[in-house]
Amino acid sequence: MGGQNAAEPAPFTPAEADALLPRLATMLTHLQHLQTEARRRYEEMGSIRAVGVGPDGRLVMEADFQVARGDFKARVDEAKAVLAELNGLGCRLTDVDFGLVDFPAHVAGEPVYLCWRLGEPRVAYYHRRDEGFAHRRPL
Repeated sequence: MGGQNAAEPAPFTPAEADALLPRLATMLTHLQHLQTEARRRYEEMGSIRAVGVGPDGRLVMEADFQVARGDFKARVDEAKAVLAELNGLGCRLTDVDFGLVDFPAHVAGEPVYLCWRLGEPRVAYYHRRDEGFAHRRPL
């Protein structure tokens, strides 16, 4: 199954990739949530900075900024951990927003990526390794 070494993970069969989909769906949904929350905190930090600084040169809302920055960092760190777990499975995340995951594989002896998008019931597409989602073909 996928994931023998970092340079070239072992190829997946469609059945092996399908077996990971419930776990990947949970991970991707969580990553999307973390990304949304991190973006909110980042925007919040910008809004707090925009309030300005006091006579002492410190942000007027320094305490609020520190809370937002801590929340932002926590979400980024958690997302990194989820990504490391996902990469450890031998597949690769190509887009968090769309939930795109590629699995190294072979079709007709050619190295390809099996291609899956969050919400699809099974892995049913592939594309060449030098192509992407727009060029996927049915298995």
